[in-house]
Amino acid sequence: MRESLRMARALLENVTPIHGDCGQLCKKACCGPDEEGKGGVWLLPGEESFFPAAWVRPGDPPRLMCRGRCDRSVRPFFCRIFPLLGVKTKNGWRVRQDQRAWALCPLMSWGLQGLNPAFTAAAERAVEPLAADPELCPFLRRWAAVERAFHRVELGASDHGPA
Repeated sequence: MRESLRMARALLENVTPIHGDCGQLCKKACCGPDEEGKGGVWLLPGEESFFPAAWVRPGDPPRLMCRGRCDRSVRPFFCRIFPLLGVKTKNGWRVRQDQRAWALCPLMSWGLQGLNPAFTAAAERAVEPLAADPELCPFLRRWAAVERAFHRVELGASDHGPA
């Protein structure tokens, strides 16, 4: 596994969005497939080696098909950072709420200030080594672009104007 990915995952090893199991609030909505059996979590390059092949849906990018329970020590990076995402700003890489999480995560209504400050700080630090990695930085940018496109569609649908 890439050292940058190892560092990023380690920073998020022992922190969670709230003090306690946030899965108790939503019945682990982010830990299972959607109604059509789809969904899953994007895997960063190299993460698929942590999981049985039967759990990984090949593709671009490969996805982990969630089973509802997992060993927290092997959770994918994007599970560890949920409901946040890394974004490039003029001042470097930061984290903000991932707008796609509104459908699943009751923590979204709390905003960043409602999350465990240690979690938010660790998530921000965890994005840094990935952003500095020439293979993983484009992946972070792609992840943020997918979220921006989703958000534009949602805004367009809600105000009946152009996205």
